[in-house]
Amino acid sequence: MKKVLSIALPAILIAGLFTACTKESANPSKGNSVALNKNLAPVPSSDNWEQLPGTGIDIAIGRDGNHVVFAINTTLVTSTGGNQVVKWDSINSTWNVVPGGAGVRIAVDVNGNPWVVNKSNLIYKYNGSTWTLLPGTGTDIGIGANGIVYAINTTTTAGGYQVVKWNGTGWTVIPGGSGIKIAVDATGYVWVVNKSNSIFKYDGKF
Repeated sequence: MKKVLSIALPAILIAGLFTACTKESANPSKGNSVALNKNLAPVPSSDNWEQLPGTGIDIAIGRDGNHVVFAINTTLVTSTGGNQVVKWDSINSTWNVVPGGAGVRIAVDVNGNPWVVNKSNLIYKYNGSTWTLLPGTGTDIGIGANGIVYAINTTTTAGGYQVVKWNGTGWTVIPGGSGIKIAVDATGYVWVVNKSNSIFKYDGKF
């Protein structure tokens, strides 16, 4: 009888421990499951999000009052230029190809015209009928509602590349600026993300 009890008792203890662990892991109010759930991003409701036709790698909206929308789609034009530039046709709900355009990054100025950076880091501006190659090189570009154009060029810095401002004929380097991605807000303030994923804001006072 003693031998039976000595074998049964450890078995009962192990079974109880297993049951407790199972309950703990199944309880969402305890353990690592809470931390994991907190890191999950909410899924957009299909009732609020409308999927548009086409595909893209970058998109920009103009501030000329008409809110024109341009994008870089996924159709390769040339290996050195990049992909097609397209403009949203809200009447027909489709994207129209902008002739001669090719790039990887895009911004839209106050006149509703796109500026693009292509795969070779060249910068082009569209005037509604033709593309003009601008001086300098870039990796990203942003335009404020006040019309000021900023870019990330290709000169290496500690945080990525230099931040530059369009002066009408060329690019002026912004002291201390360094990043890999750029955006410009309505007041002309510049926001950049650098290669260390840090975020900086510049007041434009230069």
